[in-house]
Amino acid sequence: QQALAEQIALAEQKALGEQQALAEQRALAQQKALAEQERKNSLLAAVDAAADADELEAAVNNAREGGVAEDLLRGPQEQIPIAAMARQELAAAMAPFDSCERLASALEVGRLARLPRADLEAGSQMLQLELPKEQLRRDMDSALVELRGSGAGSDADCYNASLARVRELLQQGTEMECLPEVLASFQSRLRAEERRRACRLELSDALAEARAMDLHTAELGPLSLAKQRLQIAAMLALENGVPEAVVLAAERDRRRVHNAIEDRKGIVRVFCRVRPLIDLEAATGQRCVVRQKDYFAVEIDAGENPEYSTRARNYVFDACWAPGTQDEIFEDVQDLVQSAVDGYNVTIFAYGQTGSGKTYTMYGLQEDQHSTGICPRAVEEVFRILGRDRALVSSSITMNILELYCNRFIDLLDPTSDKPLRIRTSPGGDVYVENATERSVSSAEEVQKLLMAASRDRHSRGTCLNTESSRSHLIFTMKISMVTCEGRQRQGKLLLVDLAGSERVKRSEVRGDGLREAIEINKSLTALGDVIEALNRGERHIPYRNHELTQVMHDSLGGTAKTLMFVTLSPAECNRDESSMSLKYALRAKGVVNRPTRSGSKQPLDVRDVRKTIAMGQQRRSSSMSLRE
Repeated sequence: QQALAEQIALAEQKALGEQQALAEQRALAQQKALAEQERKNSLLAAVDAAADADELEAAVNNAREGGVAEDLLRGPQEQIPIAAMARQELAAAMAPFDSCERLASALEVGRLARLPRADLEAGSQMLQLELPKEQLRRDMDSALVELRGSGAGSDADCYNASLARVRELLQQGTEMECLPEVLASFQSRLRAEERRRACRLELSDALAEARAMDLHTAELGPLSLAKQRLQIAAMLALENGVPEAVVLAAERDRRRVHNAIEDRKGIVRVFCRVRPLIDLEAATGQRCVVRQKDYFAVEIDAGENPEYSTRARNYVFDACWAPGTQDEIFEDVQDLVQSAVDGYNVTIFAYGQTGSGKTYTMYGLQEDQHSTGICPRAVEEVFRILGRDRALVSSSITMNILELYCNRFIDLLDPTSDKPLRIRTSPGGDVYVENATERSVSSAEEVQKLLMAASRDRHSRGTCLNTESSRSHLIFTMKISMVTCEGRQRQGKLLLVDLAGSERVKRSEVRGDGLREAIEINKSLTALGDVIEALNRGERHIPYRNHELTQVMHDSLGGTAKTLMFVTLSPAECNRDESSMSLKYALRAKGVVNRPTRSGSKQPLDVRDVRKTIAMGQQRRSSSMSLRE
């Protein structure tokens, strides 16, 4: 029993020792776990306490190595690439410096991404340094805009003040050590504004000089110099950014001076007009091969035909439109109408292939006021001028309308008349048609009604090239007789000719009467071309008598009229040959010289006579001044 009791006691003692050892192990394990958790917590605390992105990246790496769970590090780890991008943006905003706005934004993002203090301080210092420069650049921009505005005006003091302000700001930029490329940019813009101002002043001076000249009495030398100066000034102004509207206004005056010089020289003026593609041409895939190059030139594509490779593609005339408005066209014709009222013979005629827009240019569309052509507008202009001057002159107007159809004249004011119509020349050299009905008219409306009635009676026919092709030449003449309050008489004549269109029978596919009409049209236009060619070559014999058309236009080509020719073109590729021939025809007409004279003086105007007249007038004025004194 005693031994059993000892064994039990030993067993109990052993079990108690084992329990104590197990308790000690558990306590040690708990202590280790707590220490490990404290270590991880300290690592996480270091992550949270990171002052910038660099410290954050190092703390995250330490925590990962220290066994901190990845899910606990996910949030801080996502901030690392954000901080890297913020650092790149800050570096890009600083070098090279772009703008204060971008740098300020990069600094704000950098602060949120906890970039290092050194990086943020460097960016802040640069921002503080660049802010005044940025404001200076804005001031320069505003000053240059103000300088451009004042340069467009006529106030020299305002412009000089704006210029001084810009130069002052540039000096400040140099002192503040702005970027050299920024200063160079503003200096370049300043020079451009100064050039623009100088070009605008030169254009204004050239325009004033041209407008101050009397286009009818000034000598050709000063007129040519004024035109050249205005042309160069307009070209430089356009190149240096002067608004196109200002240049176009000057260009209209340059054309007026140019036309006056051409009139004084007697050179036939040629205007070119290119119509747009019609719906049928566009639907069949035709492309434009004739284009307006500038205000005075058109160009035609050479094409694949080797025949065109040696031909000049650019054709220069007195004015070009593609297509231009009816208002723009008549604006350049208006001065010629004034010449007719002043006592000159004036001829305006349109030439081109069938369907190229001759009748539209000459007569337009009656239902739309803005679409009326040269003829109705010229009539209105004649009556407007006479109404304006009715206190100075008394006037009367007669008119006739003839159709030259198949080499035969038809009086459209009296189509039933059987009187023979023959071309005659007066002792003074004026060409007229004998027995043609002369109708006295007193208003533009009366003339318009007669023109509309005559147009309805004109021969026309549909062809494969044109649904309503004119098959005759329409010749409208207005004679303007005037008597001044001093009893002096003068008479002007306005001849407006809408030629029938040239055509190739193979393309128009006409038969019967249409074929006969086409043959006669081409004969008459060939005769007109022969006259133009002979005048260009300076031949002694000019074949005016080869056809009635050339006889009736004798005064217009090589005669005593101021003449304007319109060449109308189709831009379609299928009409390339016809357009090329029309352009060549027009260039030959450009070389013809007339001898325009006012009624009562059939001799060519001599510049020396003009000088003597001006000198005598100045002497008379000086004598009158001395007498009054």
